Amino acid sequence: MTAAPEEKFILISMLNLTQATTVLTKHILLFLNIFSKIRLIVWQIIQTLSKIGNWALYSKLLKTLLPSSLPRLN
Repeated sequence: MTAAPEEKFILISMLNLTQATTVLTKHILLFLNIFSKIRLIVWQIIQTLSKIGNWALYSKLLKTLLPSSLPRLN
């Protein structure tokens, strides 16, 4: 007993959808990993600027990164 062409098409479509979902999930996880690393680097830069006392650049960077809903530093 062989599968009808419609059944084969449905099975192949389901396999393709599963593979596409897997690839999409991998790309999302990769993006989140890269975003997390960039956020960590920016945080380290902010910490370094505050430690060396470059307050003008530190303040400017914070004003740029903080959402407008948060109070700004003067």
